[in-house]
Amino acid sequence: RVLSVFRSAAPFFGYPVDMTHHRFPAAALVALLAAVPAAAQDVRLDGVAALPPAVVARTAREALAGAGDPAARRRAAEAVEALYRANGFSLARVVAIDDLPGGGLSFTVAEGRIRKVVVTGNQKTRAAVVRSAVHLREGAVYRDNLAADDRARLARLGIFEEVTVVARNPEDSAADGAQIGEVDLLVRVKEAQTGNVAATVGYG
Repeated sequence: RVLSVFRSAAPFFGYPVDMTHHRFPAAALVALLAAVPAAAQDVRLDGVAALPPAVVARTAREALAGAGDPAARRRAAEAVEALYRANGFSLARVVAIDDLPGGGLSFTVAEGRIRKVVVTGNQKTRAAVVRSAVHLREGAVYRDNLAADDRARLARLGIFEEVTVVARNPEDSAADGAQIGEVDLLVRVKEAQTGNVAATVGYG
């Protein structure tokens, strides 16, 4: 294959086209191979929705740089996860890289999709009131800035001393059939001692 590549490009380096019975300098071959770009790796994606698939695929291809060895695959997975983190999706992980039958690689990404919203710590406030202030919902992909916005929104209600909005692995995943990479959004609150204000926003 190397010889055929050299034969096809030899005229550009000043060598005869028929190289069958000719020797050529090693330096010329090295220069030729360095000038030939690596073939673009075919990349397929599964589970990608939060970011444009074309952007994710391009990131993976650039990290692969035409190679399919384990180190290149790790670099590609890390590059894809870094892309997600840079856009606020800190839970996204590449959970599988499989060979495609016709060549190339298939990347499966678990983006951190929310399975359900769990409200804890509310003694008097109805859980529905808490959920109504949370914009991260079931089916959405967990995003750091949206979780921070939800926490701030709940704090502004004035009925909670403490508010925490975090993602956690589903504790009952086996029973409920949670998919790989799914998370529960845990909204933990501690109610303030302000009965008058709280009564207007849903104390039950």
